Amino acid sequence: MKISREQRNEVYEQLMQGYLKGELAKNVYDKKKLLDEDFANRDLEIAKKIKIIKNGIVETEIMEYQIELQQKIKEQVLDFAFEMYQQGMRDMAKVLR
Repeated sequence: MKISREQRNEVYEQLMQGYLKGELAKNVYDKKKLLDEDFANRDLEIAKKIKIIKNGIVETEIMEYQIELQQKIKEQVLDFAFEMYQQGMRDMAKVLR
């Protein structure tokens, strides 16, 4: 069975879109972390809290850390999603010019 040129182009386009989305996410995250001090600080706090939870702590403290960690991750995800949206809009404007 031979793959048609259209099918090959479609698969290639899907692969490229997946790759470019991943690269965009990585680049935006790195840029956000470098430029936004609050974002970087929250990222460090999240890593510290995860380390504390992994090392084991008192049961009541775990719940407090988990709630605090969930809130920080939520804030981080929202900031990151907004930055991804903005970068996507900038890229789209460049393409449409």
